[in-house]
Amino acid sequence: MIKMRQLKCEKGQGLVEYALILGLIFLAVVVAMTLVSGKIDNMYTDVIASNINNAIK
Repeated sequence: MIKMRQLKCEKGQGLVEYALILGLIFLAVVVAMTLVSGKIDNMYTDVIASNINNAIK
């Protein structure tokens, strides 16, 4: 009986651990996207500007 009760507690603990890991991954993705978003925006702006300049020539 005691082992069944311990098993149930471990399952709940595993779910909490997975939730914490997913939360940390989500936070890392948000931080990375925030840091890189300006560079990506500048890259697309440069590509569009060069295409417009090439079309005018």
